Amino acid sequence: MKHYTVKVTLYGIKPEIWRRFTLPAAYTFAEFHTALQYAMGWEHQYDHEFRHGKGKFLRDVIAQPNSERFQGADSFQNENEVTLQGFIGRTKLPIRFLYLYDYADEWIHEVAIENSFESEETEPKMLEGARACPPEACGGTIEYYELCEGMCSWYEGIWDPEIFDSSKFDFRPKPKRKLGRRR
Repeated sequence: MKHYTVKVTLYGIKPEIWRRFTLPAAYTFAEFHTALQYAMGWEHQYDHEFRHGKGKFLRDVIAQPNSERFQGADSFQNENEVTLQGFIGRTKLPIRFLYLYDYADEWIHEVAIENSFESEETEPKMLEGARACPPEACGGTIEYYELCEGMCSWYEGIWDPEIFDSSKFDFRPKPKRKLGRRR
């Protein structure tokens, strides 16, 4: 069965937060979204979309078909119907596109499909990565840097930006953490 090696990097954060994992080429973009959520450490709480296209304006969208947000897209595809293999086709690898998550916090991820290979695995597999994903609903890039500088003490002891251990990683659902903005 054909598989892809994927590298996902959270845009705008230094040092980088990234993951490299494998998954079946037959996955739909909806399944890819779920795998990407687990890989990064997000909790599936907000809307998302995949953006691709030519040039600097990525106006082609793959997402859930339930939003008016995409009326200005040059083309829209339902993420439940488009597979990675169908999207990539015979395009020479690597290819890159964007994954946007949580429109308020605006987390942008660069996705690179690096290579393809044959495997009997049926589930995604984490290979490596660096640094912890920001806590869900932490407010975006500026607020993330404030967290890292210790300005938001309510995360102390339950989140460390430097920790990522690929040997303890799996793609199974996790219980939701009780984290969020203080008001």
